[in-house]
Amino acid sequence: MAVTMTETHYQVTKGFSRDAGPYWTATQKYATSANASATALEITNAPTTGTVAVIDDLLISTDTDLTLTLRTTTAVTTLAKLYLASKLPIQITFRNGLRSADTNNKIEILASAAGNIAVTCSYHCE
Repeated sequence: MAVTMTETHYQVTKGFSRDAGPYWTATQKYATSANASATALEITNAPTTGTVAVIDDLLISTDTDLTLTLRTTTAVTTLAKLYLASKLPIQITFRNGLRSADTNNKIEILASAAGNIAVTCSYHCE
C-alpha cells in the first residue's frame, strides 16, 4: 500500500524573529566578606514591596574550603546549600531562577567557616 505525501514549504523572508528579552529588570550585586560565618553576606538588595528576589546567576570564589547556605534574611528560610573548594570559583545559572520563599526578604549567604569570599549575584524581583 503506497502512502501519498503532500509537500509544504516554509520560508523566512525577512531574517530571523527575535524576542524582546526577559520581561524583568535584571540587577547585579557584588559583595565580599572575610568572615561570612560571623555575619551573613547579603547578596541581593531588598526587593520591591510585595515581591520576592529571584537569583538568575551566581559567581562565587573563596580562599577556604567551606559550605555556603543561601537563605532569606528575615525569615531565615534555606534556599540552597553549596559545598565549595578553596580557590576554585564556580558559576551557577539557575534555569528557572532560584526563587526566594519569602516576600520582602533579601537573600544572604552564611558560611560554615571564616574565609575570604566574593560573590557576584545577578537577580530580579517578581
